[in-house]
Amino acid sequence: GPGIPENMQKKIFDPFFTTREVGEGTGLGLSICYGIVRDHGGQIAVSSKVQVGTTFSILLPARIDPPLGTDGGILVAHVDQTDRDFISAALTAWGYSVTATDRAAAALARYERDGLRAAFVDRRILAANLEAWRGAHTPDTPVPIVVISMAADDEAGHFGYEQANAVLVPPFHLRALRAALAAVILDRVGGA
Repeated sequence: GPGIPENMQKKIFDPFFTTREVGEGTGLGLSICYGIVRDHGGQIAVSSKVQVGTTFSILLPARIDPPLGTDGGILVAHVDQTDRDFISAALTAWGYSVTATDRAAAALARYERDGLRAAFVDRRILAANLEAWRGAHTPDTPVPIVVISMAADDEAGHFGYEQANAVLVPPFHLRALRAALAAVILDRVGGA
């Protein structure tokens, strides 16, 4: 390309920012790239001179931390398919066996069975049968719950902040997802 003026280089990763003519681009490409690189723990940088060209440099970690113990599967119960697929794909890539559902009854039934390592449960799944979840998840329950919720002003939100092992607030990134998983798994095995 023709290069990017210095005063525009600070804006190029902003969503919808574009230097192209109307109809030639949405201004989302570099914003999406930035998000993907950042979510993988990397960095992206630009070097550009007008009438010379532009170089983008991407630095990604050389390794991903190994799974924190893969015995037992992980339940992902979320009503939104995009969020459910995102969480499931990340956990699968990290070496975990994942069961995903958007059904409240199926989620509770799977949670109550033995063998789960952890459960990521959307507050709307909890709200569908909150009393049953309260009965299934007690301080002695070996399966930790990570509640996915922004709201703390309803009963399901209160359950998340008072009774669950962790709360994951959307929109979330891979680093936050990994931290929530590490917190509940390490807490259960008495780790750091």
